[in-house]
Amino acid sequence: MSKLAGKRRADRGAVIVTDGNFANDVLNADRPVLLDLWAPWCDPCKTLEPIVNSAVERCSGRILLASANVGDAPSLRKRLGLVVLPTLILFAHGREVARMTGLCDNEELDEFVRRALEDCGS
Repeated sequence: MSKLAGKRRADRGAVIVTDGNFANDVLNADRPVLLDLWAPWCDPCKTLEPIVNSAVERCSGRILLASANVGDAPSLRKRLGLVVLPTLILFAHGREVARMTGLCDNEELDEFVRRALEDCGS
């Protein structure tokens, strides 16, 4: 993992996801996980970062935040079939529950998370 990637995302309390820890830290988590997939060259990813941070804070511990720099996780990028960045995926009970691509605002992200949590029974 690049030093920039670890610094940029670890500061906000996100679990840094790699090809090696995806199953354990995302699929086997004890609560739903919002996985933020990004790249350091992606300007929309940078724009989305504070929106994601705010949404996770508003969820009051109901979800975990995880982050993956897709440049450092090529197998994960392929496994998840990523085409567009940024991509947010909510996982619960070992499976993908919902996916959002591109930019969104606070209200759109809150609605995405609310519906995804309802869909997975959390």
